[in-house]
Amino acid sequence: MRIAWRTLPPLALLATLLGVWELYVDLGGVDGVILAAPHQVAQAIFEDRSLLWSNFLVTMQEVGFGIALAAPVGVALAVLIHLSSTLRGAAYPLVVASQTIPIVLLAPLLMLWFGFGILPKVIVVALVSFFSIVVTTLDGLAGVDPQMLKLMRTFDASRWRTLR
Repeated sequence: MRIAWRTLPPLALLATLLGVWELYVDLGGVDGVILAAPHQVAQAIFEDRSLLWSNFLVTMQEVGFGIALAAPVGVALAVLIHLSSTLRGAAYPLVVASQTIPIVLLAPLLMLWFGFGILPKVIVVALVSFFSIVVTTLDGLAGVDPQMLKLMRTFDASRWRTLR
């Protein structure tokens, strides 16, 4: 296995940071209960790998459901905003303003309304994902080469066909 020379500086920095962290904890800079040493973290990961794996699978399911909810709604809203200047003026500021509300404040409300099941977690993931999906889809739609749009008009393509 050959390591590229450009990967050595990041690896050296990582090794240095881990070494400093290990020395800091070992030399009594902080209580081990507050900050565990890197070797203790690695040992705990190894010893509890089955528990971590099962929790990872549950988390990935929640993330998958959240993105599956946010993606179609976000893309649909972005397309509607792209097609309607009225909707752009009305909805886009609200989408941007929605990012000023910390999810940390919404999470307890979601737990209160929906309980401790999977639904509030899926909603949190959907809310976190929604903004970036809308904004990047809008950016992609706005970034289409004008010459391509002109070509579609030349071929007498409908608005829907041009969008597709």
